[in-house]
Amino acid sequence: MEKVIILIIISLGWLAWQSGVLAQTNQSSLGVSPAIIEGVLTPGQTQQTKIYVFNVTNFPVPVKANIGNLVVTQKIDTQDKSIFDISSWIKVEPSDFILQPKEKKEIVISVKTPAKAEPGGHYATIYFQPLFPQEALTQDTTYLAAKVGVLGFYIVKGQITEAASITSLTIPSFQSFGPVPISLNVKNSGNVHILPAGKVTIRDVFGRVVTEVPIKPLTVLPQTERELTSSWEQKLILGKFTAQANLVYGSNLENISSPVVNFWVVPVLPIFIILVLLISLIIFFIVIWKRFLLSIKILFSKEEVIVLKKLKVNKNPKRGGEKI
Repeated sequence: MEKVIILIIISLGWLAWQSGVLAQTNQSSLGVSPAIIEGVLTPGQTQQTKIYVFNVTNFPVPVKANIGNLVVTQKIDTQDKSIFDISSWIKVEPSDFILQPKEKKEIVISVKTPAKAEPGGHYATIYFQPLFPQEALTQDTTYLAAKVGVLGFYIVKGQITEAASITSLTIPSFQSFGPVPISLNVKNSGNVHILPAGKVTIRDVFGRVVTEVPIKPLTVLPQTERELTSSWEQKLILGKFTAQANLVYGSNLENISSPVVNFWVVPVLPIFIILVLLISLIIFFIVIWKRFLLSIKILFSKEEVIVLKKLKVNKNPKRGGEKI
């Protein structure tokens, strides 16, 4: 029962899975439902699941099923990849069929679990490929031959290990404007997939919380490391800040935290323009003030000359009369 609860909690993450495999798309003549199949497997037993494949066109479509490993963008060791790949356990019935226009067909997916299967998460993809003759397709209709896939993920009963850590939190150490990009890597050291979710808390230089940036949940496969990204969307920012990621994962909602990261956001260009304008205004007022003082000095100098001349005339009135 405990393992079933673990599966239910973890499987919610697959709704956010971005593996590049499309369950139904307007670029194919086929559709499938459900897009994801899941279950808890018992070693030595076979489990069956029903899915449906349907023809979205108005003409018959021949279809062939094939099984492959889960397509992932995460780095995974070759040995670990073979442990978690269960494509060899799966059988599709029927595997070849023809769908009439708008027909919906029931398909049985059987998973035969080996008696010594490794406990934990195991994955595969079931593809359905339309079989159109190449000469029947044109440049405008090649999309009709696109295959669709169903993601299959299971947990084999046994010792389940959930372990994860944040290996890095990356934020540019200096930039002029927001938004501020945030990137963190989460490593899954366990044997089941996890769905880490949480936030990055950003504080100012005084330790006050400025904002909390949510981290979009993404599934991290066992023994892999995945990058989670987000951003602080505010554009006008000024100052020194610290950031720390805090995530929860697993059936027990374990907490993991990253080291604290420091970064600066300083709008250099606007500050430079403002400084240039201020300096220009200061120089302008200094020049105006100097000219004003010089004008006052010149004005008072002229008045002094006039006063001195008047005083000189007043002191020598007789001498001026004798000359006359």
